[in-house]
Formats: sequence, C-alpha cells, structure tokens
Amino acid sequence: NKCMRFFNNGKSLILGGFYDGKIIVYSIENKKNTAELYPFIEEKPILSIEIDKEENYLFLGNSIGNVCVYHREQDISKWELINFKSEHISQISHINCNNELNIWSSATIDGYINIYTLPTCKLTRTLKVSTNKCTYAFLSSSPLPSIIIINDEENNSELLVYTINGNFMFKQQEYIHMTNPFIVKDIYSFEYLAFVGSDSIIIRKLPNLDIQVNIDCLPGIHTFCVSDDNKTLFM
Repeated sequence: NKCMRFFNNGKSLILGGFYDGKIIVYSIENKKNTAELYPFIEEKPILSIEIDKEENYLFLGNSIGNVCVYHREQDISKWELINFKSEHISQISHINCNNELNIWSSATIDGYINIYTLPTCKLTRTLKVSTNKCTYAFLSSSPLPSIIIINDEENNSELLVYTINGNFMFKQQEYIHMTNPFIVKDIYSFEYLAFVGSDSIIIRKLPNLDIQVNIDCLPGIHTFCVSDDNKTLFM
C-alpha cells in the first residue's frame, strides 16, 4: 500500500519501482496515455509513493534514502522533476503530504523525519524519534498541527504524537501488528488515525489518541478504506 496510488478520481494509477526503480503512470481509461519515470540513477527499490491531495506533486523515496519530487502538468503522462533530496542515509519508510499545512515529510526506518515546505521543498526541521524506529509518519492539520509516528512491530507497535515543531505530546502502546494506517476526517474536518488490528478496526482521535471507534471483525482483514463522504467502511 506504500507503493501504489490511484488518482484522477480512480481513473489513473501510479505503481511500480520496487524491482527496477521504474515508475509507471497510466490512465485506466486510455492505455496510450502512459508515462515511465526513472527517478533514481541507482535503480534501487522505491519503497514509498505519495501524491498530494490536489494531485499536482508526486513524491518517491527509495532504499538508500533519496527522495524525488515531480510536478504534474495537465496531461497525466507528463511529469517534471523539480527536486531531488539526499539528506537521509537510511531507507525511506514513508512519505506524507499535507496540503492544508503546505508541507510534506519523508521518514526513514531508523527514526529520522524531515519536514519540507510545499512546493519549494525547503527543509524546515528534522525530528529524531527516541526509539530509533519509524514505519509511518503522518502530518495532521486538525484539530492541532502534529506529526503522528508509528513504529509497527508484530505484537508490540507504538504510536507517538509530536507537535509540528517537534515537541513530544502523547504515546500509546498497541500490542498488535498495525496494518494499513491512514488519516480520516469527520464532517467537522477533525482528523483521526484509522488502522487494522489483529481482529478489529480501530479509529483513534487526534492528537490525544483516545479510541473513537473499535469495530470487531473476523481475523484476516488486511486493508480497508473509507468512502469520500466518511459514512462507509470497506474491508
């Protein structure tokens, strides 16, 4: 789920990069409208793909800590490389973009999170997680700008919340493997962290991580999503 993105109302798809460093962007409706991107000369595996909510920018991170940023023209097959980042020295574990805050972040497996401005890609701060691990790092804008960090392990995962300036706020231990986490909003634009546990779907309120929803389900749910109107869960 870190290396595939639908966009353009589900009519286009971005995927690939794990074996040969090549990204394919194509239209599901018009197969001729295809782009092939070779963002990294080293051909190292691309481990994280992100596209911003307005679908103007594509972020790609690879196994040796490099990040490329592309800007999309009106034609989905045309992408312009606008920035290359090499500040990290470990593999990229997650990239996240927040259009409300006009920032994006790149996180590494050893717990470094860099935050950049959008669209200038200027590095504004670096956060080092005390546990030296980071599987996911999400940028939350409401009700309080914050950084949500997940250290995901088989039966001992950890949730950490920092302010956008890097000050520690909350910590929550989860004795489960956290699958497919993402941020969801309610009708008032307040944000929540949603993820799959061993036999339940859990939605925690941000930034204090209080449980808002805990839905029991059969074991074996690997992924889920929420409808655009935030009324329906698909598992």
